[in-house]
Amino acid sequence: MTLNIIFIIVSLLIYTTSSLLSSFEVNPFYRLYYIFAWYSYILFVDGVIYTIKQNSLIISRTKEFIYMLFLSSGLWFLFEIFNISLKNWSYIMLPYDSKLRHFGYVISYATVLPAIFETTELINTLGIFRKIPKRKISIKMNENKMLWIGIFLSALTLIFPKYLFPLIWAAPTLITEFFNLKLGTRSILRELYGGNIRKIIEIGSAGLICGFLWEFFNFKAGAKWIYHLPYLNDPKLFEMPIVGYLGFVFFALECYSIYNALSYFKNGITWEEDAQIPINQKNTIYFYTAIAIIIIIIVAISIKLIDKYTVKSFTIF
Repeated sequence: MTLNIIFIIVSLLIYTTSSLLSSFEVNPFYRLYYIFAWYSYILFVDGVIYTIKQNSLIISRTKEFIYMLFLSSGLWFLFEIFNISLKNWSYIMLPYDSKLRHFGYVISYATVLPAIFETTELINTLGIFRKIPKRKISIKMNENKMLWIGIFLSALTLIFPKYLFPLIWAAPTLITEFFNLKLGTRSILRELYGGNIRKIIEIGSAGLICGFLWEFFNFKAGAKWIYHLPYLNDPKLFEMPIVGYLGFVFFALECYSIYNALSYFKNGITWEEDAQIPINQKNTIYFYTAIAIIIIIIVAISIKLIDKYTVKSFTIF
């Protein structure tokens, strides 16, 4: 039996079992349902992708996937720090045991980037938007102005979160896109300028799909998050206001841009199948060492802040 088939079978067993036991509030499946659901989804999608084209992120680009898990966790911990100012969400019914709780943070946040990028690759592999023609965009932004606008809006969002909180899912993209254009790494704007609207639609659609699944899995889980938005609260689908699902589209594009910007320091290689040829010859050991240290610092700071300000209730299990 090949690895892709094992992925599909195991993921279906994990998801079915965890969903059934969670419905009867059997732990750890109920309290930690979100984790079981997401990893089974990621394994399933990777298995399907490999079955179709004999190439997938986990099976064919394993080192990139492992790197992605760590980067994903560190990136979302950074957004948790932002949330101390935003106060847009909080956690309830988390495990009282700190070791279990902190482990849950790390492995839950590690699913964010794999979820988005696996879904993007699945959409591309299935050719859902293959008929969309190329349409070049003639309007170009001043790159230097784009950088300063991105910095200004990001700072302003954290200073006035009550009014500008939605911008946190878009403003930083202006910063990373500046660097992507300057460094020659893959870029959202470069795709647009080249008329590759299909790529943008695939990423955005993946964000929307993952957004639905984030909220669905969260809704069914015993340990979950709830929102505290100053406006745009109704109507809701699960815990998320419906209009908020648009934010997942921008968030997926933001993640893509951030990932590409960091790829410069690892020779331009990213998670995509056609991005495995180096664009430079940098010594990546220094980058991996630096990114590991930065992530550890972010995680250490964020965990303390989450426990103190974002978690609103605990349970023995």
